[in-house]
Amino acid sequence: MASTDIARVMGPAVGRERQRADAAARAGTSRLDRLVPAGWLLPIVVALAMALFAESAYLLAERRADGQGIFAGQLWASHDVAQYVAAMNDGARGAWLIRDRLTAEEHVPAFIYGFYVLLGKVVHALGIDADAGYRLAGVIGRVFMLLAVYRTTSLVSPTAWRRQVAFGLTVLGGGLISLLTLLQVVTGLDLGLLGSDLNEPEFGTFILLFASPHLMVGLGLLLLAAHAYARAWRSRHAWDAVAAASLTVALGVVNSYSLATLCAVVSIHALVMTALARRLVWRGLIAAGLVNLAALPILAYGVLTFVLGADPFWGVAYGKQNVTPTPTLANVAAAFGLVLVLAVAGVRSFGRRATSGRVLVLVWIAAMALMMYLPVGVQRRFAFGLQPMLALVAAFALPPLWRFISAPRPRPWTLARPILILLLFQALVGSSAVLAAVAVSQALDAGTPGPGLVRQDFYPASLRPAARWLAEQSGPEDVVLAQPKTGNYLVREIAGRVYVGHWSATVDYEQKRREVAWFFAGPLDPERQAFLAARGIRYVVLGPIERMTASPAWTGFEQAGLVPIYDVDGVVIFAVGPA
Repeated sequence: MASTDIARVMGPAVGRERQRADAAARAGTSRLDRLVPAGWLLPIVVALAMALFAESAYLLAERRADGQGIFAGQLWASHDVAQYVAAMNDGARGAWLIRDRLTAEEHVPAFIYGFYVLLGKVVHALGIDADAGYRLAGVIGRVFMLLAVYRTTSLVSPTAWRRQVAFGLTVLGGGLISLLTLLQVVTGLDLGLLGSDLNEPEFGTFILLFASPHLMVGLGLLLLAAHAYARAWRSRHAWDAVAAASLTVALGVVNSYSLATLCAVVSIHALVMTALARRLVWRGLIAAGLVNLAALPILAYGVLTFVLGADPFWGVAYGKQNVTPTPTLANVAAAFGLVLVLAVAGVRSFGRRATSGRVLVLVWIAAMALMMYLPVGVQRRFAFGLQPMLALVAAFALPPLWRFISAPRPRPWTLARPILILLLFQALVGSSAVLAAVAVSQALDAGTPGPGLVRQDFYPASLRPAARWLAEQSGPEDVVLAQPKTGNYLVREIAGRVYVGHWSATVDYEQKRREVAWFFAGPLDPERQAFLAARGIRYVVLGPIERMTASPAWTGFEQAGLVPIYDVDGVVIFAVGPA
């Protein structure tokens, strides 16, 4: 492409085209539409509706489990919430650097979970407790993420209807696992697929509605930073470059893993755009430099501390143990599903105009497809943000496909059309529909009495008063021994540490989990007393989860060397040694 063509697509002509599209959109809008920017009414309504849907599932679960269980705070990866709430409480206590309170080892504090530390300070200043603040952040995070997704659609087109198609594909587009599962049931075949689109937020946007707030906000910031950077290539003002750098800093605080993605995409994009333009476009190159410069401090700190192991403790706890490999190519293809197929089909039409935004999308897809399989422990993190980019390209293939299916044809085709439409719907949004159904089903099932409430997204209700009591009695240096599930909840309240609590945050998790199982499997003999002393354990908690596998010797508290200091509603807290 000639340099004049590049200059044209990056220049004022793009702005004039966008102005014409916005004017055309306003011409046909209602009075209500005019209260919001052109084309934004539908995305705003969808964002609010989906945020409220997800939160209503949580509220339903809490209501049905009232008095029986404590909702962890989210459905996806609910065991992670304890770390985040603990970081919020540390922030509320005045900390900026925090400790890992899900393991017993002594260590120096580190800059980690900055989003939750800041959130803790904010909700504390507002007089909101950490659990409520976490949930509120989830509602706001959903809306922010979805609106950021729609904002990013302007990278590829100023036309409202195409942006809305891309928005719909991003938000609702899922993988093929639901359709392939039906195929397996009908045929009896075993395809050996993992269903990553139902489990991993890197492969879908809909699942993020039920995930942690920092992932929602992180995706929004990642997309907005990329959007501002792409705009900087054709902007006559410095604002977009400054905005891109500022959003990069915010991204580093919220979800630092995505800094590697952003820096790689921006750097490669700058080289590609320079090659296409055959000259130095200084406004774009300066924006690329500012983004990389803004990311450097946090990115370098994270790599040195957690990846290269400059701090031996953090290099293990959140480095070597926190491994997220990318699934096989077949599983990745199934996870992205029809969105990936449509992206391949639409890439020719998409690439006809080499605007800075469209080049960035293509660079993102190509670069992350390669980085997802680098020989590093955090491979799957590089897939975060890839599905929205595929959806932007897929938006150029879905309308022609729909016109082909819906076009008038002779009778045999008319009979087949409903089946094709049903298959298209299932292939596009089947997984998202399954996730929504699972959310509602789990919320309804939360009212089932018995041990079923001791499930991943709930804790026994009796742990809350016990944990709050222990928080008043214990200090930041005290170590508490309990089963991992109990320990995972305790750190939401206490200032101290637990011996074992989370597979990635507890050093030598599997060994410690076996040690705790052994400890409760028998009476407190000299060997177990030595175990407590050697590990500096100050308190032992015997609750509903521990009682499931504990030795009968624990029933009557016949444990020499342990002094019961709390006994309420099936939870007993022992002090090691004199009370």
